[in-house]
Amino acid sequence: MFDSIQLDFLDNADEKQTKFITKTLRSFDNIVRTATLTVREKNVNKLRQTEASQKLTIKLNTERLSSATIATATAINKALETVNNQQNEDQAT
Repeated sequence: MFDSIQLDFLDNADEKQTKFITKTLRSFDNIVRTATLTVREKNVNKLRQTEASQKLTIKLNTERLSSATIATATAINKALETVNNQQNEDQAT
């Protein structure tokens, strides 16, 4: 595509044309750089948000599992205590 652009006229370009072309190319370069940086920054921010969301989900799931484990252990201990109390009452009578 770029090979098809005819630049022969630049060989005979005067100073005014050269300045115009230079300014145009610099402006185009700035636009491309800005757009590239903006897209990259948005992608980095999106990636950070995704990672933070995943970490939070993992943390919440770990907390849920921990809470369930504690609740289960408490229920088992309470049940064992009830059984032991019942056995002690049975032995006393």
